[in-house]
Amino acid sequence: MQQLVLQLVWVASILLILFMLTWGFNYQRQPMMAPLSSELRYPLTQDLEAIGTRIVNGINENHAALPSSPASNPRLAPADTVRILSELIEASFQTTESIGPAALGEYHLPKPLAAESLMSLLGIRAFYFPFTGEVSYTPAVPIAELPFAIARAKAYQRGYAREDEARFVAFLVCTTASDPIVRYSGFLHAVEVLETLENSRIGSFRPQLAEGPRAELKLLEDYWGATLHYYPSRLTETLFDFHLRVNRESRGIASQRQEVPLIV
Repeated sequence: MQQLVLQLVWVASILLILFMLTWGFNYQRQPMMAPLSSELRYPLTQDLEAIGTRIVNGINENHAALPSSPASNPRLAPADTVRILSELIEASFQTTESIGPAALGEYHLPKPLAAESLMSLLGIRAFYFPFTGEVSYTPAVPIAELPFAIARAKAYQRGYAREDEARFVAFLVCTTASDPIVRYSGFLHAVEVLETLENSRIGSFRPQLAEGPRAELKLLEDYWGATLHYYPSRLTETLFDFHLRVNRESRGIASQRQEVPLIV
C-alpha cells in the first residue's frame, strides 16, 4: 500500500511539472487589464444602460440573422458545422487586435470529446488539454452555446489561463465575428451581464429580448436542468475550484463572474 501511494505521488509530481512547463505558468502572467488600471473609471449609470442596450440589440439582431449563417444549414453534418464555427472563430481571433499577439497563430480543429453523455452530465461544454495543446468539445452542447464554449477553450489555448480573462476574450472574439451565429452565442452568454445590471436596479433589459431569444434561453435552461445531475456537476465544480485556487486564483470558481466587470 505504501509503495502504491509513493508511486501515485511520483506520477502526480511528474504530471504537475509537465503541466507547469506546457501551460501552467500562464497563471503567473500579468492580468490583461493591469496596464490600463490607472485609466479605468467606474462607469456612469448611463454608460451601464448603454452597455445593457447593446447586449440586448446584439442578441435580437443576430438571432434574426441566424438563417444567413452557413453553420445554420440543417443539412450539414455535425462535424462540418463545428469545422465552419472553428474557422469563423479563428478568423475573428486574427482580427481582434485588443488581445495582442495572442490573436496570431493557426490551431487544429476542435475534436469531439468521447463519452458525450458523461461530459454533458458533468456540464463540460468544451475543454483544453494542455499536454497535447488540443481543444475538444462535447457534441451534445446546444448550438447557441457551442461557439462561445469553443472560443473560451481557444482562449485557454492561447495562454489566457485566468477564468475571467478567458471568458472575456471569448466574448470579444464572438461578438466581433463576421458570422451571426458566432456573434449571437457571444451576446447570449452576456445575459449574465443583464442580470447583474438588473440586480443593481440599472434598467430592465430581459423583457426587451425578442420572443426567439427568450424561447432559446428557456430551452437552454430546460436542457441543462434535465442533463445536469447534482453530485457529478458539483464534483466538477469542486475540482475546478481546487484547480483554480492551487494556481493562485484566490476566488476559485467564483472568478467566472469576474468577467462581468471586464465586459462592462
